[in-house]
Amino acid sequence: MSTDDRIRPGDGDGDSGAANRPALSGERFVYRRAAGVTVLSATMTRFAYRRHAHEEYALGVTQRGIQQYRLNGAQLASHRSGVMLFSPEQAHDGNAGDSSGIAYVMVYVPPALFAEAAGRPDVVRFDAPIVYDARLAAVVLRLAHGALLGRDEALTSERLLLAAGLAT
Repeated sequence: MSTDDRIRPGDGDGDSGAANRPALSGERFVYRRAAGVTVLSATMTRFAYRRHAHEEYALGVTQRGIQQYRLNGAQLASHRSGVMLFSPEQAHDGNAGDSSGIAYVMVYVPPALFAEAAGRPDVVRFDAPIVYDARLAAVVLRLAHGALLGRDEALTSERLLLAAGLAT
């Protein structure tokens, strides 16, 4: 995969020209960094991510609508409360599944930090790309919201430990 196809949180995630154009009405992308992770809170209707990959682990929760994406040759759809799990370098795209749009959060965790939090020295590959686990969704949402609100780093770190443990 070329470097151009690798998207990093905070680097205009998704559409390389997006930073040079005004946002579409109703499109919102907010990034925050805390406790070594980057969090994205996004709302989108017409915006679509082209195929890309992240160097980090990504754990996300669909809060509203249907998050649709292609991963490993399969077309997937994460509905409300679906937890999306991406291992590093998994190429995917993304868009709203219908005209009502989507709202979601993603937490991007560097591999070394994830391995430490999960207590596993090797690269973790998730068994399923989307899971419907209320406890995991709640932990990922609390982690994301804590980081977005600039909450105490120790509390955010504890949530990361719990999220990594539940995801693996």
